[in-house]
Amino acid sequence: MKRMNISLLSCAVMTTLTFSVGSVMAATSEIKLWRHETSNIKEIEVNKATMDRFNQSQTKWHITAEMIPEGSYTQTVTAAALAGDLPCILDMDQPVVPNFAWSGYLRPLEGLLSQEALDGLIGSAKGTYKGKVYSVGQFDVALALFTRKSILEKYNLRQATYVQPWTKAELLYRLDR
Repeated sequence: MKRMNISLLSCAVMTTLTFSVGSVMAATSEIKLWRHETSNIKEIEVNKATMDRFNQSQTKWHITAEMIPEGSYTQTVTAAALAGDLPCILDMDQPVVPNFAWSGYLRPLEGLLSQEALDGLIGSAKGTYKGKVYSVGQFDVALALFTRKSILEKYNLRQATYVQPWTKAELLYRLDR
């Protein structure tokens, strides 16, 4: 049976308890997380703090992270999936979610997050494939568009500023020109 990546919550739900002879006692279960190395130290610190808070908040599960070189992350995940050796949690950028879901490396988060929690996320924070949510993002990114001032002048377009950015309608109009 192919082992699939599942979210932290599904790991928590699906983790089995270890019973000792003569008593019922749960052992701490390790949850492995792979994340891609990044030069963004703040992002790494936020992720570490989040894991530390989770680990300190309970004794049932303990998350341990392994950093995978960013340049070989997708290949490493693919190789591990084919070998049936994926960790419980994968840190990934949203653009790869549909491909990993299509490949069968991920399973949907259905029933693991409340609809209220999902509704509280903006669309770009949810990694979806065929209408199902496979990931939720901790961060959202911003996209910046650049052009030369001469191009704006050529098409008689005003320069957007921080104080007066383009509206959605203005942006779409300008993209059509």
